[in-house]
Amino acid sequence: LYVGLRRASRGTHTHHPFGHGRELYIWTFFSAMLMLTVTSTLSIYFGWQRLIEPEPIRQLPLALVMLTFSLVSNGYAFSLSYRRLKGGHGPRRLSKRFFSSPLIETKTTAVLDLLGASSALLGFVTLFGSLVTGDSRLDGLGAILIGIVMAVFALMRIGANLQLLIGQRLNRSIEERIREVACLVHGVRRVIDLRTLVVGPEGALVDLDIVVSPRLSARAVEGLIIKVKSAIKFEFSEVAYVQIELETHDKKRE
Repeated sequence: LYVGLRRASRGTHTHHPFGHGRELYIWTFFSAMLMLTVTSTLSIYFGWQRLIEPEPIRQLPLALVMLTFSLVSNGYAFSLSYRRLKGGHGPRRLSKRFFSSPLIETKTTAVLDLLGASSALLGFVTLFGSLVTGDSRLDGLGAILIGIVMAVFALMRIGANLQLLIGQRLNRSIEERIREVACLVHGVRRVIDLRTLVVGPEGALVDLDIVVSPRLSARAVEGLIIKVKSAIKFEFSEVAYVQIELETHDKKRE
């Protein structure tokens, strides 16, 4: 993720007019693949070994300290990612913002932090169960469950990243609201077509075809375009670029 953030932060270039933001999706894809093929696999493997060949738990105080540290640190880090994703909105809209937000690095770290906190909590439960029942196989079962949870989260991130790499649009509800905001600008008769594309963690590209009055002067049209762009960017933090094409009649262009 660190490498991806560094490389994605490079500015625009002649050959990359929208910057290098989408490179972050490649590195987060690698991160998810590593979690799936290595981390979760090793957790399941060693858990299975402890399950079929149980061993007594050694260094119990050290295990409790490490689990406590993991739970607190990952829980705090997740709270930071949660607040950034939530923004100024209520928690009810968090799920929509999570799937529609282009903040891939925040979403990825949020998933990893939640996974770390959940794994530590699960570790506490299985460790406590082993101490109470005297059955150390529960420790191995906990490692297997943690590995499975890791694999599920990794598959979810891989699927999401593939959609972003292919070229994902903004959420449909956001697109409808963009249409409404554009139509509220005085002088805009109708939005003929709207296309969106998440171009990177910095935001999305919005391409609008709008119908305006043929009586508008060139100066008025220029002012109208500025107003539409400003209104959309003000209302939607997800939008970084706005491209507007004008029509003076109420028919879609060929």
